[in-house]
Amino acid sequence: MGSASREALAQSTKALAALGAQATAQVGTELLNASAVIADAPGLRAAIVDPAVEAEPKRALIGKLFGGFTPATQQLLAGVAQARWSNADELVTGIEELGIRAEAHAAGSDSLDDELLAVNVLIGGNHELELTLGSKLGDADAKVALAERVFGSKISEPAARIVAHIVRNARGRRIGALLTNAAELVADQAGKSLATVTVSAPLDAARQERLSATLSATVGRPVKLTFVVDPALLGGMHVRIGDNVIDGSVSARLNDLRQQLAS
Repeated sequence: MGSASREALAQSTKALAALGAQATAQVGTELLNASAVIADAPGLRAAIVDPAVEAEPKRALIGKLFGGFTPATQQLLAGVAQARWSNADELVTGIEELGIRAEAHAAGSDSLDDELLAVNVLIGGNHELELTLGSKLGDADAKVALAERVFGSKISEPAARIVAHIVRNARGRRIGALLTNAAELVADQAGKSLATVTVSAPLDAARQERLSATLSATVGRPVKLTFVVDPALLGGMHVRIGDNVIDGSVSARLNDLRQQLAS
């Protein structure tokens, strides 16, 4: 994300936090809907990110399009529209992120990120389901209906709304990556970092606790661990926290050795 977009998103996230109890599940749903509407309207996206257009016309445009939304959502969208974004795609992504954060804030649950990761695992483990939901072809409503049939009452309403939005609005992006990103946003909204730890064999509870404590001390905030078992690592572990990767696996060290011998 460009520097202008990062600043705009930071400002918008602060505005969301300032809403407090007004940041309801309805606000989250409305923001996600707004991101979908704006994504499907190239002219609208261009007008909002155009630096030559004054702030007031942008505010008026948002009010006209989303006047039926709650005042809190309109306030957030007006701020988004008046901010400077690097490009139109990042504007849409920013609104989408705000929607997920609002859903997380309203849910107040410590398990929402776990639910999203569990959905990701289930989809990734079913090639046919992954192919169907992630395809650029096919009817969006049918894909959402399929996701609802598969997951149904297995997940909470906030998780179901986020999953439905992702399935309906993948826009060529990988479903798995979108679900992982959504889980990371939910964790961040709760003041935590989400670490995906890939190991060759399961770790016992004591080692998990030590790893969590070490990573938490390193990043300066609580770290919630999610484990993936991959025997191909041979040993060690691969840790990813956001964009940061720590690869201490045996397979990675062997690969480094091969490259050194080949040079």
